[in-house]
Amino acid sequence: MSNIQRKTAKGAGWMILAQVLDRGIGLVSTLILARFLAPDDYGLIAMAMSVGALLNLLRAFGLEIVLIQHPAPQRTHYDTAWTMNIVVSAIVGLGLLALAKPMSLFYREPDLTLVMALLALSPVVESLRNIGIVDFRRNLDFDVEFRFLFIGRLIRFVLAVGLAFWLRNHWALVFGILLGRVAEVALSYGMNAYRPRLSLAAVRELFGFSKWLLSKNLIQLLTQRSSDFVIGRVSGAGALGVFNVAAEIASLPSSELAAPINRAVYPSFARLASDRDALRKALLDVSSIVFLITLPLGVGLALTAHLIVPLMLGPLWLEAIPVVAAMSLYGLIDGLGSNTGSMFLALGKPQIVTRVAAIQLVVLVPGLFLGVYRAGALGAAWAYLASVLVIVPLAYAILLTELELPARRFVSRIWRSLAAVLAMGGAVGALARTQAPPADLIETIVQLLLLVGVGGLVYVASVIGLWHASGKPEGAEGHVATLLAERLAPVLGRARGV
Repeated sequence: MSNIQRKTAKGAGWMILAQVLDRGIGLVSTLILARFLAPDDYGLIAMAMSVGALLNLLRAFGLEIVLIQHPAPQRTHYDTAWTMNIVVSAIVGLGLLALAKPMSLFYREPDLTLVMALLALSPVVESLRNIGIVDFRRNLDFDVEFRFLFIGRLIRFVLAVGLAFWLRNHWALVFGILLGRVAEVALSYGMNAYRPRLSLAAVRELFGFSKWLLSKNLIQLLTQRSSDFVIGRVSGAGALGVFNVAAEIASLPSSELAAPINRAVYPSFARLASDRDALRKALLDVSSIVFLITLPLGVGLALTAHLIVPLMLGPLWLEAIPVVAAMSLYGLIDGLGSNTGSMFLALGKPQIVTRVAAIQLVVLVPGLFLGVYRAGALGAAWAYLASVLVIVPLAYAILLTELELPARRFVSRIWRSLAAVLAMGGAVGALARTQAPPADLIETIVQLLLLVGVGGLVYVASVIGLWHASGKPEGAEGHVATLLAERLAPVLGRARGV
């Protein structure tokens, strides 16, 4: 294993740990806040954030990605990126302030005016964050990146829970967001010695690549936030709150686990851009690992949503059960295709990422309107699932063509995970059908643990069995076995010495 591969593997480990802790803390925060706040509180904030997200597209230049890919960025590049963020963020803040009253009339929510006016401060504060922290990723110092992300998330958690306990309404979410931004800015300067200055000297150079990233981010944000506008307008704040909380839970095990892997591997992809053989191998290695990890988690959550939702959220959220199940599958498939974007960027073809994202939006929007009018939040979930069933195979087909990689080589790396998750799904589904509805909390936990245990055993046994039956071919299973052997060797050596 080369030095870059080792750093990438360690970086992926740090980023997975950071993401798991981040989403875990976020989930705990959601569960605690759900006891103090109502779906309408979440829905109101989602309405405000949807407007803010659209305006924030002006800030979505992907400047950090450009700095990471640049062979030798200078102070002018960092300072220009920082200054551009401040200027555009101020424009975004003013836009939010101007739209506060019109959007409250659109959503028929009077409280939205003041909520949006206060949240207009959020992008301005966030833009002051130290641009120097991009070097954590650029230099593959993912342990430092982990500390920055974890400490920031922990501070936001304490603020959110404390404010919810004190205020017990949507203002807890508003002030939690604002104070969290202030804390992150302070932390960024405390952890990195770089001190940016106002400058626009490198605007032309930075914008050359980032214009495609801006277009892609615009389309992706429309894809992610279309549900806020459609559900909020058609079904109201309650349905929107159900959808957003369900989507947050559903994204935890799959797409949110694949994301940190891609965050770690992108700098390595960028360094291998001129070596197509190395890129092909990197795609096969990363994809096989992503499939191996995310498949059982996404399918498992979908099959156990009937137990997880009442256990985590309580009786007020039972209508979220089918939404969580459908969004779990959406998050799974979206996560499986997430590394294609990083590879296209490494190839220097961001325009492909933009076009693929545009196709997904075209597929999603008609289905979203139809689904919400027919089935509310659940209809929206099915529309999102349908869109990734179309777009992820398409993205892989384009990428394999670009890399001149035969599809059979790609399938040879992932088919064992696919077969194993089918076996797991069959076992868990059959067992779940034999279980009576749980009578209390203890019985719910017991049933959930039983399903998780059986599913995990079936999946692991199936993967190992298929790998051995296939002659132990190169793939994620071999990488995991090698990693475990390296980690266990010192322990076993000490045990023998004793």
